[in-house]
Amino acid sequence: MVGIMRSYLLDLAKKHGFCRARAVRRGGSTLLLLTWSYIPFKRGERIPAYYLASNKMYQAKLSLIEELREQGIAAEDADTSLKAEFIARGLASPCLNGLVAMDELGTRTILCGLSVNCDIGDERETDSQCGSKLNGGCDKCMACAKACPGGAIGPDGIDYSKCIRAGMNDTLHPITLANKLTTYMGCEVCQAVCHLNLHLGFAEPDEKTREAFELRRLLTGDTKEARLLVGKNKSGSGKLTAQAIAFASRDGGYESEIEGCLESPFEDVRRVAEFFRNKA
Repeated sequence: MVGIMRSYLLDLAKKHGFCRARAVRRGGSTLLLLTWSYIPFKRGERIPAYYLASNKMYQAKLSLIEELREQGIAAEDADTSLKAEFIARGLASPCLNGLVAMDELGTRTILCGLSVNCDIGDERETDSQCGSKLNGGCDKCMACAKACPGGAIGPDGIDYSKCIRAGMNDTLHPITLANKLTTYMGCEVCQAVCHLNLHLGFAEPDEKTREAFELRRLLTGDTKEARLLVGKNKSGSGKLTAQAIAFASRDGGYESEIEGCLESPFEDVRRVAEFFRNKA
């Protein structure tokens, strides 16, 4: 029965879109380590490939948990450091930019961990993945450090207080947006220049996604569809509109739209709009 349960968990993870899964026994329960991979967009694309993929992973995780629940098996987010778990088991290697690399997937992955209330048997760790053996890893070439617009990466690793993506979680700073923002919701520059990702190639945002992130649409405050694509948890309080103002200021020709943002109900949007209006 326990062997069947192990196979069931791994097959279920694959069914829900996870490219890799490892089941680890934890007492009478199971730690399910899951990997979601994605292909980046070309450098210079403002639509964030990472956040689109992260939201898809989140929805897949919820549907996986629900299917387990329907089978009488409880599951919840694992209370553990996922990076540490993956590194300790040789599934990933640490990178200077604070991310982890996974052989042919590079750093373009989203990690997920579930604590599943079932027993998979002996201590043997079993996975369902193609090419689990790591090939090389970060060699501290410093390409990411040189490219980082926030100056967050150095020889000893990353200073998260300077990372633009981390800053997107807080009140938006107009000067940061003006000088350093490269994509909506954060930054992917370090991954774009990493040699571990060069073989991945590029994807293109589909028409629906491009329509959702159309600049004038975001400037009017119509962010509903874009937020559904990237996730609502970190895109609220007008943040996408505030970021759109920064891009519009760089592009030029959006003065009236930026002026209209001064009437936004969101403080971030009004403050950023005023900054860029005065800057012009």
